[in-house]
Amino acid sequence: MRVDGSAGGAAPVPVAYVLVPPAASPKALAAEFARYPGVPVTTRMTQAQITDAVCHTYNRAGVRLVLINEIHRLTPAPRPARRPLTC
Repeated sequence: MRVDGSAGGAAPVPVAYVLVPPAASPKALAAEFARYPGVPVTTRMTQAQITDAVCHTYNRAGVRLVLINEIHRLTPAPRPARRPLTC
């Protein structure tokens, strides 16, 4: 994927493909989005930092569609139990 913006006849890359790894957390999924175009990710980066880098790179590359395979593997963050409303 060429995203450097140089005048080398680089065509836009309108489609990106991501395979969700087994039991992926939201941060792991963001890292998978980064892996496709080769965005460097460190263990100290937050999910927001990874997402910002990916969005910037995908916009520069002209990505308009993202295909996500195996989305059912995504493990959402646990939420606190909801208490029933009492009146």
